[in-house]
Amino acid sequence: MKTPIASVVCIGLLVVGCGSGSSYVPPGFTPQELEWEGYHEAEKAGRLDEAADGYESMCLATPAYRRACYDHARVLDRAGKKLLCAQSAALFVSRFPGDALAPTGVKLMGRCYLDMDRAQDGIAALEELADDVKGKDAWDSVVYRIAKLHRSREDTDSEERVLERIVKKDRWESQLWGNSIWRLIEISEEKRDIDTERRLLVKFLDSRERSYLIASYNFSHHDDALLRLGKIYLQENRLEKARALFMELANWKTSRMRDDGYLWAARVRLRQGKNEKACRLLARIVEKMPAANTRKEAIELAGTIGCGQMKGVESTTHGQ
Repeated sequence: MKTPIASVVCIGLLVVGCGSGSSYVPPGFTPQELEWEGYHEAEKAGRLDEAADGYESMCLATPAYRRACYDHARVLDRAGKKLLCAQSAALFVSRFPGDALAPTGVKLMGRCYLDMDRAQDGIAALEELADDVKGKDAWDSVVYRIAKLHRSREDTDSEERVLERIVKKDRWESQLWGNSIWRLIEISEEKRDIDTERRLLVKFLDSRERSYLIASYNFSHHDDALLRLGKIYLQENRLEKARALFMELANWKTSRMRDDGYLWAARVRLRQGKNEKACRLLARIVEKMPAANTRKEAIELAGTIGCGQMKGVESTTHGQ
């Protein structure tokens, strides 16, 4: 005979006075939380079918216990039931698109299709889910996962078209806007489509400027974008535009790429024939940033152009 699930949890919690037939609920636990703990104990003990049945019963109850709906999909994945996992995850996201676990459910759904080597079926299922949650919080997570599946099939054109659906949204309407536009920038670079890459980089950096009106929030690739756009302008001989971006990067106190900004600003100054100013920029790296990734390159460049007395630099210009 099965031990009642509440009794199992009571024993696990060393709570006195609860057991089979008891209506006692340990302090701090709702009846649903106590029931969920029991199924979770079954899962930890390796009784995955029992846990799956329990999570499903809680998900189908009125009111549904949302966490159990997600856990039903998750434990099916653990049990190797990949298609059932994907279907359960889709149902969870469709029912509760605003739940904090909905993006994780979308990711789980996509991974289950990949595990089955059925990316195309996953794309079709996720497109259907995207229609179900259109206008809801989970929509961008679903569309982003569709793009990921296209990428797994090395279908870059389809990936690009899907990501554009997110980027067309306002920057503040999607938490995946930054990830999506940066991937589009990478695709443009891979395709050597400089015009598209430039346009997307400008749009990406403009989002940083607008964010100051709301909060001091930046995407993780904004410094990469400053460097990349500056290099494009340098390649196009738009020297002052390039220098302004490199110096903006150099003056960004929290960026990991400040030294790159100084180095490339120095290269612009060299292109302009302003070697003394280039040397001053290189000195910021050589003398003030001992751990900089570009320090060796800065030392070599400073030596080549004869920057004079700079710690660690030997001139290679031979008096030129």
